[in-house]
Amino acid sequence: MTSRLGPYPPAPPREPSVPDAPPPVPGDPSRPPLGEPPGPIPVPPREPPPVPDRLAADSVMDRLMG
Repeated sequence: MTSRLGPYPPAPPREPSVPDAPPPVPGDPSRPPLGEPPGPIPVPPREPPPVPDRLAADSVMDRLMG
């Protein structure tokens, strides 16, 4: 058995049927540039942690301790 596939010469490399997409226009707002976020990310304001009600906690402890 030989390693040749047949009497035909190897086929030339094919040209891509779909051309490469054109680069995005720098001022195109629909396509943000790569590596940058699409816009400012809204950060919700931080709420202060709730302050525990010391009187309520003390009364609960008093009831538990008897």
